[in-house]
Amino acid sequence: MERYREREVHVRHDGHSTGFPLRMLELSRSALASDAAVLEAVTTYMQLPRLALREYMVDRPRTGNLIVRPRAVYG
Repeated sequence: MERYREREVHVRHDGHSTGFPLRMLELSRSALASDAAVLEAVTTYMQLPRLALREYMVDRPRTGNLIVRPRAVYG
């Protein structure tokens, strides 16, 4: 039987990886929150400048966790 694991937010910013419980963002229905709402909540929680994550994206793997990372640039 698999134990329940609390969902997390993983953030890659300024060369560092940070993780914290999703509940810390205080988003209602966080699984349905828009990427913009998630990025704003992460910016507030991490006390970053307002536009610090403007070029970032939110990945939503099946685990229910959120991954906030810079957009990948290819070529």
